[in-house]
Amino acid sequence: MVIAEVMLLNENFCGFNLAENYLGNDATIAISRILESTSHIVMLNLSTNNITHEGSIPLFEALIKNNSLIELDLSSSTADGKYRNRIQAKGVAPLVNVLR
Repeated sequence: MVIAEVMLLNENFCGFNLAENYLGNDATIAISRILESTSHIVMLNLSTNNITHEGSIPLFEALIKNNSLIELDLSSSTADGKYRNRIQAKGVAPLVNVLR
């Protein structure tokens, strides 16, 4: 996944606004793997990217290992609901472990 490689290799960037890119779960999972092993990313905007619990669970689990991320946007901003994030309750369950 190209965006994950960019995030990993460019330590000069501390924030990534990937809103409304329709990344989906596969890209979110790739980004999650990057977050586990980097310490330079402090802001990540994944709003309106068609993410479900399948992408959010690995993302939240990655945050347990990540010490640097202080801002994460998973909101949805489209009026028609197309490509909005649909994480639901089961998708945020791992967030409890992050907040402990």
